Amino acid sequence: MRDDLARKFPASLLIDEKLDSSSAFRTKVCLCILIVGFLAVAVKLIVIQIVQHDFWVRYVDEQRKTALTVQPRRGIIYDRNFVPLATSIVQEVLCVAPHQIKDLEEAAQKLSPYAQMSPNQIVKKISSSDLYLVYLRRGLDVQTAEKIKQLNLKGVEFRSESSRRYPKGTLASNLIGIANIENKGIEGIEFRYNDELAGEAGKQILIRDNSRREIVALTQTVKEAQDGNHVVLTIDEVIQYITEKALEDIVDEFDPEGASAVVLDPKTGEVLAIANRPTFDPNLPATFKKEKLRNRVVTDVYEPGSTFKPIAAAAALEHGVISPDDRVYCELGAMRYHGHTFNDVHPYGEITFSDVLAHSSNIGMIKVVSLLQPQWLYDYIRNFGFGEPTNVGLPGESPGIVHPPSVWSGLSMGAIPIGQEIGATSLQLAVAFSAIANEGVLMRPYVVSAVLDSDRAPLKQFAPQALRRVIRPATAQMLTKMLVDVTNSGTGAAAKIAGYACAGKTGTAQKADLVNGGYCRGKYVAVFAGFVPADDPVACIVVMADSPKGKYYGGSVAAPAFKKIAQGILNRLEIPPTNPEEQQPPEQKDGWNGRKLAKKETLKQAPSRNPSDGPHMPDVRGMTIRAVIESLSVYSIKLDLEGSGIAISQSPAPGEALRAGRPCRIAFKRKDA
Repeated sequence: MRDDLARKFPASLLIDEKLDSSSAFRTKVCLCILIVGFLAVAVKLIVIQIVQHDFWVRYVDEQRKTALTVQPRRGIIYDRNFVPLATSIVQEVLCVAPHQIKDLEEAAQKLSPYAQMSPNQIVKKISSSDLYLVYLRRGLDVQTAEKIKQLNLKGVEFRSESSRRYPKGTLASNLIGIANIENKGIEGIEFRYNDELAGEAGKQILIRDNSRREIVALTQTVKEAQDGNHVVLTIDEVIQYITEKALEDIVDEFDPEGASAVVLDPKTGEVLAIANRPTFDPNLPATFKKEKLRNRVVTDVYEPGSTFKPIAAAAALEHGVISPDDRVYCELGAMRYHGHTFNDVHPYGEITFSDVLAHSSNIGMIKVVSLLQPQWLYDYIRNFGFGEPTNVGLPGESPGIVHPPSVWSGLSMGAIPIGQEIGATSLQLAVAFSAIANEGVLMRPYVVSAVLDSDRAPLKQFAPQALRRVIRPATAQMLTKMLVDVTNSGTGAAAKIAGYACAGKTGTAQKADLVNGGYCRGKYVAVFAGFVPADDPVACIVVMADSPKGKYYGGSVAAPAFKKIAQGILNRLEIPPTNPEEQQPPEQKDGWNGRKLAKKETLKQAPSRNPSDGPHMPDVRGMTIRAVIESLSVYSIKLDLEGSGIAISQSPAPGEALRAGRPCRIAFKRKDA
């Protein structure tokens, strides 16, 4: 048949042959492509399953894993008696995994009361983030976190983190400083010792299923978090409170722009208290301004005024140009010196050098110091620690201002001895007075006594360090006696404590204008520096008030605060009076030593007694610890406080006689205990 068709239609046969040939070619090409494709897939499968097997296993595992940083607990800051001043607590963080939430608006509506955000704010925050977890609120307590968990919202998760707490509130806050939510110290001790306190973060690996839900049982701990070390300060919580209370009294009465006080142990250099006003509550970081964070004791430089006269007097006594009993003519209150007139507040004729210091005569001091060479005076100023940081270990410390004699003018030998043309911090002034109290030996001040590990085993310990001898013991003793005269019969009478020898010096300096130069009109710095007891000092105290209103003399503003602090410290440390016959019963006003009592602190009527018998124990039951300390600080008794909260019992009983040095035990109990 094919032959017949070929004879009838020769052309069609040729076409068919051509078609058969083209089809076969295409078939072969497709077959080749399929074979190559299968081979490529096979090769790829071999590569994936065999060659790259380990890689793809790791890749899949990584997709199921989430690395989580475990924050350590920040170390505790203690006072010298291991009272916690800064602690850390574990709190919950409310988080949301956006990709797991089906109805974002509904979830936002339910979470709004707990996140302290409006639903719209939550929606906007989640929608604008490309993170796996979005943090909505930090600092949740366990109870609140449990309530949120009961909502059974898919995609809502929690993370635990360490949060800083300051149980004493504003107490010593300018010294302690603050740490932020990232567990990093940004002020004070928290900043200076951040490396010791922070600890080391740990790491966990979270395993999730195909729905991205966490499989708790498979959580892997790669590295354990290492809690921070603890820092022990030299300050005493009670002395700190006493100091801050005295500063608060200055603020209430004189409304200064600022105030500060520092207490040192003159024999060791330990800082027992550092107080500042204004201050802040580190538990409420959103409520204070940055200027309130400043630790004025180490940052603020001011002309010390007459509190600098003992330093100049020390140089004169050491060089033997005068003795305390030598007499100096004080020009009846006015003297020209290098073209400038110096004045005394009160005119004096011929008085002893001891009286020059006691009555704070500018003219008498200038006359005496003019007998020295400028370099001699400069050397003693530097030896007392002025013009350089004390290296107390606190951030922001100023070195003060001391110019070398090469740049002094002819007026400088008149200005510097009375505390002008020189700048000092309160801490520098306290260190210098401590050297006088310590028989002429200058100690390095320090505020941290130890660093402990998380188990409270010591890692570092700091001991007292004597830097140098500044003056001879005999000179220190003469100068101490002169400073006692200041409080007995001179400008510092308001600092005198009955029964104790107090050494100190008042100072009143016009405030320097740091912007325009010269001095601020009508603004003064009131200062008092001293130590108690003078015969065996346990505390050196400097009180400064910046631009007080009304009264502005150091003897009127700062000296009474010194007395309050010193009296409280003597009671706290149970130092018996050296002259108990000087002590008299305090005058009773408003029911209790002139203090207006709050309604809850009204004293109960004690049994009747003869007023001539001396002081008697009041009834302090129902009072707070602070109220008891404040009320009993006027007596030379050994105060023993037990517990916390409200006073529930006392010994001696109300009405019993209070002799000097008698132990007084007050027991306290919390209302909720």
